[in-house]
Amino acid sequence: MESPFNLLRITTPSNNTVTNAAIDGLCWKQTSQQLEMVYELNQYESSDHHLDVKPIEDQLIPDVATLFENVFNWHESQNQLKHYLNEFGMDAACIFEGEKLKGAILWDAVEETNFVRLEDVAVVPEARRQGIATKLIEHVIQDASSQSKEDIFLAVDLDHVNAIKLYEKIGFKRNMINVSYEIKS
Repeated sequence: MESPFNLLRITTPSNNTVTNAAIDGLCWKQTSQQLEMVYELNQYESSDHHLDVKPIEDQLIPDVATLFENVFNWHESQNQLKHYLNEFGMDAACIFEGEKLKGAILWDAVEETNFVRLEDVAVVPEARRQGIATKLIEHVIQDASSQSKEDIFLAVDLDHVNAIKLYEKIGFKRNMINVSYEIKS
C-alpha cells in the first residue's frame, strides 16, 4: 500500500532505548533533539503586564503568520495558523508597539487535561532581548492559571541555548530529552 504522505516523523524520549534502537534499525534519520520543559503552575505569582498582550483576531492573522513563517520557516503560514486556531482550537496572542507587531505566541490548553502545551513563541529580530517573549509567556501562564491548569509543557531544540536560559529564568524546569526521526515514504 502506498502512503499519501511524502515524509513521516516520529518523536520519542531519548531514554526509550528499545524504541530508538528499533527506529535506527529501520533506517529512519535522526533530525533533532529537543529538551522537554515543564512549568508547574503552583509556583505562579500574578505579575503586572507592562506591555499590551492581546488575542489574535482575524485581521492580525496575516502579520502573525508572516512572523511565524520568518522565524520557524512555516509554509503556507496563514493557512497553517488558521488551521491551528480553528481546527485544533489553539490560542494565540501578540504584542504590538504602536502599529508594529513585536511578537506572538501560540499555545494549546489541551481539553480534558490539567496541562497547557506552549507551541511557538516568536519575536521580530529587532525587538529581541526587550522582555517581549517573557511577557508573552507570562500571558500564557496567567491564562493557564485562570483555567486551573497544573502544568505548562514546551519543547525546545537543544541548540537554542538562549531560549532555554529564558525558559529557566521564567521558572520552567528540564523534564526530559526527546529525539525526532523522519523517513521519506
